[in-house]
Amino acid sequence: MFRKDIAPAQEQDKVNTLIGVGTEIKGTIKASGGIRIDGRVDGELHHEGDLIVGEEGVVEATIKTRNATVAGEVRGNIEASGRVEIVSTGKVLGDLVVTTLVINEGAVFDGNCQMRQTGPDAQGRRSLKGRLPARSGGTPGETSPPVSGGSAG
Repeated sequence: MFRKDIAPAQEQDKVNTLIGVGTEIKGTIKASGGIRIDGRVDGELHHEGDLIVGEEGVVEATIKTRNATVAGEVRGNIEASGRVEIVSTGKVLGDLVVTTLVINEGAVFDGNCQMRQTGPDAQGRRSLKGRLPARSGGTPGETSPPVSGGSAG
């Protein structure tokens, strides 16, 4: 009946808080579990779980979360330590700071996106220098010999 073998990460995946259609909240929401919004939220949203904005949901807020899935409308900035997905019915009007971003066909995103770096080589990922092949098809760092004006054979 009660499961004790559920890991904390799995606990956060379930929806603990539901803001239903016809419900309007103004102010700051702080939570640790999953939140699904099908109503309207104005203000700030800070939580460590996963956020779902349903198709009927309208959020006008600054959002800090782990992961977010947007099927409704978000007007405001989203900072996610993980993934943000905007599904085909979703609309985000604001800036994003994310590790992973997925924008499905038909979705609307109007803003700027800053991708967070993860992993041991996070500092080195910013620069493409030395990682792209030379235009001549050589390897990075390889230079092509100068082209002479001579005739071919």
